[in-house]
Amino acid sequence: MEEESGRGGDAIVSYWHRRRVMVVSMMVSFFQIAKKQVDCSCRRLSGGKKYLWNLVSCYYRLSISRLDPLWILLLYFVSNSVAGFWALRILGRERAAAGLTDLDLFFTSVSAATVSSMSTVNIELLSNSQLLAVALLMFLGGEVFNSLIQLHLLKIKMDESTAGQKNEVEDKNKTATETEGNQMELEVVVMMPPNTTGDNDGGNGDKKTLGYTLLEMLHSSHAGENEINRRSLTLLTVMVLGLIILGHIFGFMTTLFYISISKPAGDVLAKKRIHKVFFAAFLTMSSFANGGFIPIKEGMAPFKTNSGLLLLLTPLLLAGSTLFPTCLRSGLWVLKKMSRGRVPPELEYLTSDRCQNLNFYHLLPKRNSRCLLYTVTFFVSTQIFLFSCLQWNSDLLLGMNTYQKMVSVLFQSINCRYAGESIFNLANISSAILVMYIALIFLPPYTAFLPGEDVYLTSWRIKHGENDHRKELSVRKSLVMSHLSYIIMFVMVICITERPKLTKDPLNFNLLSIVTEVVSAYGNVGFTMGYDCRKKLDGGGDECEATWAGFVKEWSSLGKFVLILVMFFGRLKKFNMKGGRSWKIW
Repeated sequence: MEEESGRGGDAIVSYWHRRRVMVVSMMVSFFQIAKKQVDCSCRRLSGGKKYLWNLVSCYYRLSISRLDPLWILLLYFVSNSVAGFWALRILGRERAAAGLTDLDLFFTSVSAATVSSMSTVNIELLSNSQLLAVALLMFLGGEVFNSLIQLHLLKIKMDESTAGQKNEVEDKNKTATETEGNQMELEVVVMMPPNTTGDNDGGNGDKKTLGYTLLEMLHSSHAGENEINRRSLTLLTVMVLGLIILGHIFGFMTTLFYISISKPAGDVLAKKRIHKVFFAAFLTMSSFANGGFIPIKEGMAPFKTNSGLLLLLTPLLLAGSTLFPTCLRSGLWVLKKMSRGRVPPELEYLTSDRCQNLNFYHLLPKRNSRCLLYTVTFFVSTQIFLFSCLQWNSDLLLGMNTYQKMVSVLFQSINCRYAGESIFNLANISSAILVMYIALIFLPPYTAFLPGEDVYLTSWRIKHGENDHRKELSVRKSLVMSHLSYIIMFVMVICITERPKLTKDPLNFNLLSIVTEVVSAYGNVGFTMGYDCRKKLDGGGDECEATWAGFVKEWSSLGKFVLILVMFFGRLKKFNMKGGRSWKIW
């Protein structure tokens, strides 16, 4: 027994020793590669502050080029959430008097950073400085702003690839030169026949010259292609920045102008003691980022009869989410028309479907962009038709004329796709409409109906090996499940954490309310059924007061933490579009 235990202990020690050696070797190789790249980039620098800055920059670029974009964005959202939590905690008033806990503040920060607008607090309890922090978190977490991060990562990886090709060519030339020099030294020492040496030299010289020429041609072709790609990424960056600036200027100016001339809208803000400029800026940032937070506890419900304001916010909601690729394609088309025949190479490249080689997630092929526009129009039209058939004469639209009803239904339908600025109480909406909302929230933002087969996209996938069915999936990728599987698991976990309330308060804690909350958090929308304390069965709802917060406010701390994970998971769901491929149904 002692011998066996001794052998087991030696095996364990040997295992951990091998693990330490492997980790140390990986760290040494990492720093060797980094040092090599730093030396290559700092050849012309003598040292000092420039060398230190170049060293930090090179390590940053090396880390970015090696990391998966999934982990980079996860780190980005987590960092924003933690920074937002401390900002809300420092800038806030006395949290004990307002009833705000640390978990509520962290939940609000995560909800704003992931543009989910799930609420556990009354938004009017936050101070103006806290509301500014929430607006900044929504701006940094918006899909359009995150596309700038993706463009930055693509540029870094392209620069690293170009530098690697250049260093490879230089190393080959250096090795060939050293080999040629060694051969010449040997020829001086060893006396060769003149004719044979001359013939061999001539043949080798021709071969070497041909090799150098081919290497230079290959490098120049790669350099030209990489230059066009880099200039294309720069043009896309300028276009995205222009869309952000123009969208916010347009939204702020038009919203402020409408509030200034509309007495009903001005009266609502005066009653809430909210400045018009502050409200216009906050509403513009929230709408363009599809954040869903409004500095009024009732949300957009007090403005449901202000049709002009709702129509002004509509293009911001669409351009910042589902129609962002269509806006990019439209901008490229306008720039090409304005060039009047003198189209730059990068613009010609971006307006063709060859630009899919850039791997920019938001730049869809032209046909896909048009089908995306048609699909969004179909979804919105279907919602308007169903809502009008079931709720036209209900209490939700009471006191509104036909024009106001149509605009309010249009605004509600558009907000179902990832904005979450609801003007109706979902608890009073028909169950059929609510089921349709859940289905549309579940769909990814760029869902489009493509009749037939997309030739360009299919050829691009085949080129990159994505459509090869004979290619076996790794074990890690085989374990990745579909979106629906994750939602089912999250709903099951929430039902377990909230099972006491499911028994004691079944009218509020029902399965449909939980599914709506989980799917809304996964889709980063913010729709909620709310919590009505008057529905309690224990008789304590007679003297209760409305909290004006989401349904998640009444959940346990563990349930709130699970929903935080759901919001992070949903914000990164675009990296799991092909999950569940290992499951086959016969």
